[in-house]
Amino acid sequence: MDWSQRRRAAALGAVTAVAVAATLGAGGGGPAAAAAPASHDKASRHQAAAVTILNGFQTHLRAAFAESTIRDHASSGLTLTVQRDPNVTASDLTGIGFTIDLPEHLVVASSDVANDCAGTVNPNPGDAQLVVSGIDLAAADPQCTVGIAVTSAHSGSYTIDNSAVTSTAGQIGAGITPDTLVVTTAPPTLSGYFQPGDITVGDTSTLTFYLYRADQNPTAVTSGIAWKLSLPAGLAVVASSGNTCGGTVTATAGSRTFTLTGGVIGAGDFNCQAAVQVRGNAGALYELHADTLTQLNHVEAAFGVCIGSTPGGGSGQSAACFPQLQVDKLTQTVTFPQPGPRKVGDSTLSGTASSGLPVTFRSRTTGVCTTKGTTLTVKTEGVCTVAAVQVGNGVYAEAESEDRTIEILPRPPAPPTVSGVAGQSSITVTWTAPDDTSAIDDYQATARSGDIVSSCESTALTCVLGAVAGQAYTLSVVSRGPNGSSRVTTGAGTVTASAPRIPSSPPPTNLILTTTDGRITTAEPGQAITFLGDGFAAFSTVVLTFYSDPTVLGTVVTDASGAFRKSILVPANLAAGAHTAVAQGVAPDGTARAMALDITVQGLPVTGPGVATLLLLATAAILAGGGLLLASRPRRRTTG
Repeated sequence: MDWSQRRRAAALGAVTAVAVAATLGAGGGGPAAAAAPASHDKASRHQAAAVTILNGFQTHLRAAFAESTIRDHASSGLTLTVQRDPNVTASDLTGIGFTIDLPEHLVVASSDVANDCAGTVNPNPGDAQLVVSGIDLAAADPQCTVGIAVTSAHSGSYTIDNSAVTSTAGQIGAGITPDTLVVTTAPPTLSGYFQPGDITVGDTSTLTFYLYRADQNPTAVTSGIAWKLSLPAGLAVVASSGNTCGGTVTATAGSRTFTLTGGVIGAGDFNCQAAVQVRGNAGALYELHADTLTQLNHVEAAFGVCIGSTPGGGSGQSAACFPQLQVDKLTQTVTFPQPGPRKVGDSTLSGTASSGLPVTFRSRTTGVCTTKGTTLTVKTEGVCTVAAVQVGNGVYAEAESEDRTIEILPRPPAPPTVSGVAGQSSITVTWTAPDDTSAIDDYQATARSGDIVSSCESTALTCVLGAVAGQAYTLSVVSRGPNGSSRVTTGAGTVTASAPRIPSSPPPTNLILTTTDGRITTAEPGQAITFLGDGFAAFSTVVLTFYSDPTVLGTVVTDASGAFRKSILVPANLAAGAHTAVAQGVAPDGTARAMALDITVQGLPVTGPGVATLLLLATAAILAGGGLLLASRPRRRTTG
């Protein structure tokens, strides 16, 4: 039965109707201004509210929103409590039910329900009415609750009060303790898309920012909208391309920023657009994320929130989860002329790219030949295949490689054997000729000892190499001809050169030894002298000696040009007088070589009486002379 039928039945039963005074608050359940109330203390509001019940009904309803304020399209819980009247004797109740008509624009948000009333509740999303039936409440239970979620796409103030209860059943009063939910206007969301979404380096695309305000209240206004977009490196602004959002757009050509300040979505409008042309300066897939937007005001970035289609039904991206722009690199081709025949060793390759970028080369047959940059190194005979490559850069895509197979000329035959004879600071290397010498121009012999490597070239079957005395050398030789060098022939064992022999007298020479101070003529015992010499065999031992009696001052190893620089100290016991400094070694052909410099050593000679003896004699003489002087002086007489 409805409420009027219940009241009539109660009257016939001689039950006195008692009206409980109620302060129902402001107005009914329609939407009001979107601003939130200054205070929303539910406890005090419940105490101030009143419920109209009919004497004899044991329960009444109480409404409570989980949130006092939400944004449009958000949801809040709504709890409806079936509350016992403490003034009525409790008993087991069955068949309690009620219908709630939600205020206009407030609807059920989901089919989820929290129900401890054991009745039937079927919330349907989008419905504006909630029907609850078949509630059973035991005498011992003071209350039970039904909870649902509600939402609104329309900003405003929504109150559940007496007018919302349109029917009841069972032992429940028709009134309800009210509650109010305020729905505010959410900031518009900002999404974007590129059109076209695929361009080539140097071309342009239009980036459109689409602002959508979801609040369906036609009186809502959003102002002060602002953002700053920072484009990824590789994209640049060309110019602004339209704006329906008002305010001020800044899009400086060549920059990477696009800003809006003071934008407005007015009453009756729900969206606006602002666009900018951008140029792709480097090939890549560019994607705008929320971190590319800063200085947001009264707007929320919706990058990452997929929109079903491009706003306005355009032909842009169908799901602009993140604004994406594919910038394709420019294509290029490689030209690699067929190289001529190459011999074992290093040579240069050449090729060009249509982009003007440098071409490098890659060997496909590294066992036969290798490449580094534009240098081809042929290691042996065989098939040598090389690819010309241009890997591209930010503007140009990698070019398709061009392969060429290069003819490798046959190497000359190698000498069958090689051997050596040790000499003073030198080694004489000898080898045998192969049977066929028609492809041979000359030979190159090498002596190696650790990091020291000496080599000589000869059309004969022998040559001389400088050597460091006492070092063991391994010998090798190759044939050389128009087609490069033969394989290496290595000698058995090692060869060790001896140091130059020092004669008892200076060897005859007209070669002048010099110093860092030039051609000096005098020196003193203990003086440092740096000698300079040249014309010796490369990497060979040179001995420095002072004559008359030969005194070895030291040894030195020449450099690759056969020159040396050696610092020595003039011996402290070297007698004063004329001496000769001599550098002795071998010339590049293995013959003896000497350079000399005459030097007069100054100071007291060390032959005969020693310096200390001379000093003692001089001191004694001085003292003796002093005694004679004293003896010759007249004495002063003293009288008493």
